[in-house]
Amino acid sequence: MVQSENADGSSLWLIASHAAPKRIDHINAYVSGLLHPTTKFVTYSVPGKGEIKSEVLLPADYVPGRRYPVVVDIYPGVPSAQSEYFNEHSLGGGFQGFYSPELLAAKGYIVYEPANPTTLAEMSNGIPLYGMTDFVTKGIEALIAQGYADPERISIFGWSQGGISALWLATQTPRFKAVIACNSFADYLREYFEHQTGLLAPS
Repeated sequence: MVQSENADGSSLWLIASHAAPKRIDHINAYVSGLLHPTTKFVTYSVPGKGEIKSEVLLPADYVPGRRYPVVVDIYPGVPSAQSEYFNEHSLGGGFQGFYSPELLAAKGYIVYEPANPTTLAEMSNGIPLYGMTDFVTKGIEALIAQGYADPERISIFGWSQGGISALWLATQTPRFKAVIACNSFADYLREYFEHQTGLLAPS
């Protein structure tokens, strides 16, 4: 059995050496009718870091001048203006999880993926993830100032290391009306001393 993902849903195939592949089921066909969002980059400045570009998904029916609810999709290690995250998690992009930012955009949300270089996840001033706050909040301020975001309808979502990032950011600003941390750890010290790699590497 093999599962394939594409823009018209998910298919389950029976593969045998003596016969042509046979599709035995097709689910989530509704995605073929979704209006796909447009991608753009928002530019803003972070003190001490210079000009930053972050990727944004706009609903396909986006109307300039109208303010939209925003989901901040956080994950450490995203370089400025070079993210492949949205492509990897797009419908048909091969991602096997439950989540796709395109589904949020199809429901009328702006999805903002802030530039978040790995160095920001290192310990600063004795606090893990300390530098992440400015990068994320300055981007949100830019979305508001440039007329995209409704400042009263901003939430944050993170998966795995993005989950602990979302939990951390929720303690640093009252900006978020909802916080969603999926498949995340919450005891930072336990994970830090247990692994000491990647996001958790001491600086």
